[in-house]
Amino acid sequence: MQQSAPPGAFVNSKPVDPQELKETIASWVCVYPAYFDSNCTSREGRRVALKQAVPSPTADEVCQAASTFGLSMVLESDRRHPRAGYEPCDAGGMGRIRIRLFNEPERGGGPAVAKYPNRMSLFRAIGENLVIQRASKREVMDVESDSDDPDQDHSPTRRLDSTSGPLIEDALAVGE
Repeated sequence: MQQSAPPGAFVNSKPVDPQELKETIASWVCVYPAYFDSNCTSREGRRVALKQAVPSPTADEVCQAASTFGLSMVLESDRRHPRAGYEPCDAGGMGRIRIRLFNEPERGGGPAVAKYPNRMSLFRAIGENLVIQRASKREVMDVESDSDDPDQDHSPTRRLDSTSGPLIEDALAVGE
């Protein structure tokens, strides 16, 4: 009889039992959504530059952005950043991704993918993918909103973002 995996852990989009993976993933890199949250300061947990960060990313978005690198990963949706709930930015909410950045010692111990020799290179690449994902999502939303009602004005409004300073366009602010 096959036992179904408890909710919470996924390896390459397939649910698995976290207890079976515990020893395997112990040395894998932990990646939290707060590392890419433009609402957080570096003191509050952001690990990338603001140009590689997006507002309030989810663990699913981070996992999707990291899935293009050819690295093994585990999504633990029931985990939280250690600072979650204690910092003003709430440290990104629920979810943690564990990524096998380095080979096991018996396989040489070097980087699993030569393009990402360390954590920061991986974080920067994930951040760049998140920015691209959000931009493409915004374009899709703009196209869908333009096709809904031709008589309604769907022009984006401008508002001041207190975290970054410059004016930004916000298509979602229409109708507020």
